[in-house]
Amino acid sequence: THTIGRYWVATTQLDRGWIYTNAITEIDTQSGEINATMLLDDIDRGAGNPWGVDVTNDKLFVSIAGTGELIIIDREEMRSRIDGIMAGEYVSADESVSEIADLPNSLTFLTDIKERIELDASGTKGIAYLDGKLYAANYYSGTISVVNTTNNKKFRDIALSIDVEETDERAGERLWNDATLSFGKWQSCASCHPDARTDGLNWDNMNDGIGVYKQARTMLDTFRRGRVMATGIRQDADVAVKAGMKYIMFNAGATAQQYSQINKYIQSLTPLASPMLNKNGTLTESAKRGKELFEGKANCASCHSGEIYGQDVFVYDFYKTQPEKEQRGLLIPPLREVWRTSPYLHDGSAQTIQDVFAQKIKSGNTNLAQLTQAELDDLECYVLSIGTYTEEQEPEEPEDPYIEVTKTTKEVDGVTVYDFLCKPYNLDIGIKIIFSAYKGDEIVALYSQDYTGSDIPFSFDTEYDEVRVFVWESFGSIKPILNFEIVE
Repeated sequence: THTIGRYWVATTQLDRGWIYTNAITEIDTQSGEINATMLLDDIDRGAGNPWGVDVTNDKLFVSIAGTGELIIIDREEMRSRIDGIMAGEYVSADESVSEIADLPNSLTFLTDIKERIELDASGTKGIAYLDGKLYAANYYSGTISVVNTTNNKKFRDIALSIDVEETDERAGERLWNDATLSFGKWQSCASCHPDARTDGLNWDNMNDGIGVYKQARTMLDTFRRGRVMATGIRQDADVAVKAGMKYIMFNAGATAQQYSQINKYIQSLTPLASPMLNKNGTLTESAKRGKELFEGKANCASCHSGEIYGQDVFVYDFYKTQPEKEQRGLLIPPLREVWRTSPYLHDGSAQTIQDVFAQKIKSGNTNLAQLTQAELDDLECYVLSIGTYTEEQEPEEPEDPYIEVTKTTKEVDGVTVYDFLCKPYNLDIGIKIIFSAYKGDEIVALYSQDYTGSDIPFSFDTEYDEVRVFVWESFGSIKPILNFEIVE
């Protein structure tokens, strides 16, 4: 299952899937070729954000995550129609479909051979068929819906025993993925911004004029930016969220609470670790060299600065040699987590960070122009790591083991008894501690115990000159603890 973004048209409406339609594609697993892409929507109602798939010999089941529905399709008839089109023997009743290429634009091909089942749930994702029943996991509702596939009716919900109150951030995530908030259920915020990031497409939004295509932006750090959108057309993220709901979702009735929850979800986003990092999350040697270039010779940090490596500042000269490009000035974009937001630049014209460098050099950036290819490679490695790495810590010197020994004496039946209480510090649990009392060179008392983390008492009634403490790390390895004292 997948969506089809119709990014080549201006975002002037949603009716009949003008911006987004929702589809299922059949692929020949032997050849890897696509057989057919068929729309799950109806003419007057979308099936926003399809998700899971399961099949039987005669039925095809699809979950619709954005609307909390299941769609059940007559698989045998679907197969017959696809085969008929391939053989040139099938034309749909409304004559809109006569060849495979027509299917991604037909809202009627599956209409009479599918049934939609509303589950009264949110986030219907994974599905599984078993013994005449279809089980659908509802991610945000915390339930599993059970549908009888004989009559295509839901007959129960299984509530998962998760007693957790929905936070505003979680509610905002649910709303972000809810296609019922849009006109006609055609799309959700996640259609253009999956995981609140970007779909990698250029869209002709109406906020800065028709015919001015720009990349969908990641929502990460949106509330830390000041003005937003490539040309700063929205004064801040709160204004942009409201405008998106009104002019992209075509919903003018969202509540103040819903806006607040969506905002909190966006604000809660944190960058995911880049695959360019070392396994412990630190910068590679290449990225360390790139960091030095970023902050020094390449002078990238003069613009890409601060916590998000971006600024609420316009640059105007990026496309001075390319008059067909945007000339109104572009905000300096944040760089955190750019490893997952390709393609780059406001119009997606750079597939890689190296392509960004090439365009900057072409537009006259002398700092980048002076770098060797090896330096550009290091710089790219750092840029793809920005905002996601942990600083490398100098290893701490292990503290020396230490034992504090407290001594008291008492008389028992005329004999002097020496009581000792040992308090070990910086010793590993399980290590064996040996206490020896010496008279001259002769051991007159010996006591040993595995260290459990607790203080260790021991006693003896023999006159002695000196107490020594040893640690038995392993068989055949005994070393003295030199750093100890006896407090009497």
